[in-house]
Amino acid sequence: MGAAGVRVTTKEEFRKAFEKALQTAGPVVIDCQIDPDEKVWPMVAPGAAISEVFSEEDMKQE
Repeated sequence: MGAAGVRVTTKEEFRKAFEKALQTAGPVVIDCQIDPDEKVWPMVAPGAAISEVFSEEDMKQE
């Protein structure tokens, strides 16, 4: 498809990859490897639609 791709595993690698992506003329895919237990907001439950996203505030209310 012509897209450049890079895998990152740290915040420092992401910063460099993002900067490079902004300077690239075509599409870029950044594959961010994160700890599966890390909380990433907003979240979408498995099998749910993106319109059913929930935030950290939602979790505090339940």
